[in-house]
Amino acid sequence: MTTRPAYDVIVLEHGSNAVILRPSLRAACTLERLHDGFANLLRRVSEFHLGTIHEILMQAATDRKEAIAFLQAVANLPLRRLVEITQASIANLCLGFIPSPDPAAK
Repeated sequence: MTTRPAYDVIVLEHGSNAVILRPSLRAACTLERLHDGFANLLRRVSEFHLGTIHEILMQAATDRKEAIAFLQAVANLPLRRLVEITQASIANLCLGFIPSPDPAAK
């Protein structure tokens, strides 16, 4: 599996609301610390832990107001629909936090 370059952005949309997410170093450090490592972060995303999803959106959003508006827009959606809209993109974002191994390293 390949990781996303740090400059790539992910856009989540629902209706007229959209939030742009970027796998920044600040977001990676905060989320890694809050979840005791990337393995736990990825596990919680795969389990669709709502608190973790909310925290990822808030930490990785390029505009905090857009993130809040998006979260308010999806707040009353059925959980299944929310999973469809967000889970794969957020998992890809989290994979972007993990550096690729250096092929030249021994």
